[in-house]
Amino acid sequence: MFDQDLKKYEEIERKRRISVNKEIEILLFKRKQTNIKIEEEIRNLSKEITNYDDNSNNIIDYNIDQRIEDDNIDCTIDNKYIKDISIAPEQNTILTTNINTTDTSIATIPTTNTTTISNITNIPFTDELVRKLILTEKYKEIEEKIKNEKSKISKNIYINLKININKRLSQVSQSKDHTIKIYKSLSQITYPYLFIECFVLKLLEQGKLQVSIHFLSYQSYSLLLSLFLNNSLFGNELLEYFRVILFTQESTKSSLKGMYSIYFGIIHLNKMYQEAWFFIASLLNIIPSEPSLYVLESFLIILGEDLFKMYKYSFITMLKYVKEEYLTRITNDALKTRIETCIRNIIKE
Repeated sequence: MFDQDLKKYEEIERKRRISVNKEIEILLFKRKQTNIKIEEEIRNLSKEITNYDDNSNNIIDYNIDQRIEDDNIDCTIDNKYIKDISIAPEQNTILTTNINTTDTSIATIPTTNTTTISNITNIPFTDELVRKLILTEKYKEIEEKIKNEKSKISKNIYINLKININKRLSQVSQSKDHTIKIYKSLSQITYPYLFIECFVLKLLEQGKLQVSIHFLSYQSYSLLLSLFLNNSLFGNELLEYFRVILFTQESTKSSLKGMYSIYFGIIHLNKMYQEAWFFIASLLNIIPSEPSLYVLESFLIILGEDLFKMYKYSFITMLKYVKEEYLTRITNDALKTRIETCIRNIIKE
């Protein structure tokens, strides 16, 4: 009797999960269409701002150090909060379950893509990552909150918010103090979910345009996002939304590397090593694509040394798998050589 009830429950839960997945996939499709529109608006706003600066007597001063008063707000990262979301992810929704960071088992690469979920990501991932980090109830809730906030403000307020975010993120430099001042300016915004929507899109655009050309610039964007993770107004919802949009936004191979580098920088700054292990295992347990290799290269450059120190021989086992099996499917010799160089630098062969 108990077994029958259990099977009935499992079947009900399976159907519910399928229904939820379809609903969220529809949301993601709509989000992609909305993002395309917002990105176009941001580009147009950038042109308008440039023309205004060039032609107006009331020129905008882009020296943010002079524009933002030192209001003595402490913007240092509270490591207690950041470490907590890495150490106990199940309590903070960074991951819905604990990741076994000592498990080094990597499945043999399949001859076909084994994922059963529709192709919604920009590079192949396992079903497990898609379910835990993309097709989530939390993402659905955030989209509802964005929609609700948008319905309560005028179009002009929304446009001004986008202009403000666009300007500030365009001002990010390699200076840590400068980045902190930009954070202080943006943290004054009173519409948190519209901020999340526009901020994430502009941040990823900077990953495409700036980081893909000037790789080390990822550090400033990662720092800026990390500062917001410590802000109770945004916190985990910002990271949750950032990951979903990052994993699903279509882009070129080199632009993907720039976008994902910001994510890996966040993991590095906040010591989110469980998430790093989960990510790389999810990437390696699926048939590789060439765009995946650009992301893998960035991962090894930014997080390779961290994971080597954290997991030592377990990570070495993973790297040997990459070198001896994963890379054998790559036809891009230049990219293959760069990844092999990354591996040698990590394990000091």
